[in-house]
Amino acid sequence: MDNHYELESTVLNPNEKINILHISDLQFGDMGYSKEFVFLEKLIPKYLNQISIKINLIVVSGDIVYSGIPSEYELAEKWFNTFCTEILGVNFKSRLLLIPGNHDVNLRLNAADKYNYDFKSKKLVELENSVSKEHHFYGLTPFREFAFKMTDNPMWMTNQNNLCFVNDRFHNWGLRFYHFNSVIEQCYDEPDKAGIPEQNLNQMMNAPKIEDNIFQIIISHHGPENFGYKTSETSDKRWLNIRNFIACVGPQLFLHGHTHGFETYHTREKGQETKTINYHMTSTLSLEKQLRMKDALRGFSVIELERENGFIKKDSYKIRNFEIEEE
Repeated sequence: MDNHYELESTVLNPNEKINILHISDLQFGDMGYSKEFVFLEKLIPKYLNQISIKINLIVVSGDIVYSGIPSEYELAEKWFNTFCTEILGVNFKSRLLLIPGNHDVNLRLNAADKYNYDFKSKKLVELENSVSKEHHFYGLTPFREFAFKMTDNPMWMTNQNNLCFVNDRFHNWGLRFYHFNSVIEQCYDEPDKAGIPEQNLNQMMNAPKIEDNIFQIIISHHGPENFGYKTSETSDKRWLNIRNFIACVGPQLFLHGHTHGFETYHTREKGQETKTINYHMTSTLSLEKQLRMKDALRGFSVIELERENGFIKKDSYKIRNFEIEEE
């Protein structure tokens, strides 16, 4: 299956702006919920309506659940059905965009490569120096099934793209999205590993050409620092590959989560190609203070994209952070 996904989307007025609601790190099943998380699936839509912000798209940058097990995704599904319906209406599935985070990987499933079942003793036998990866991708099976159910996007049902793909569903809005699965290589013996294999970056880079004035957004759970980026020179191949991808593709925004706080920033890179991209991290909606960045409140972000004649004005978008005051 090709990694290029396109579907006719809702028609907008050529000069109508687009608002993207960016949320992250809900971690359903985590015991570290803040007590103020209750009823946010109703309160946030009500607040956005009161301040006259019409949301067109919802982006979720990973860590939907805590440990990647099906019962946690059942909790998430119930919450998202209410939340997305209140904001986008009953036909929200085509306008919900997801990527997995490190907590969305079920490490017990991809740990199957470490064991064999001995039929004689009817026990699991640990393998010494196992390098098998046959069961590795099963760790993302619960997430993949959840993502397909919530979005109706067939790209979630193939292993060939490692859940990295180009989403042109909103081409007629002047938008292209790159879904970065930054936890492809995370497994039982490397539970914190982040990165995008070079082959998947190449697949996305070779997607059908688009007009120069299409606004491009990368969605990832991890940000540059988690890929090995440092403010000084770095030799980490993970970041070098992503940096070169950005230089070739020329996206305007890189949305991510993972660190549970708000930040909009640039990287200190040589060359003009990567200076035009803004990185934006949004905070968690759900987790207690000790699980967030220092002094960071819980909240969400809204990215406002101005349009003219059907295309987004690349230098006039706004990012607004909304913090949920506690107590």
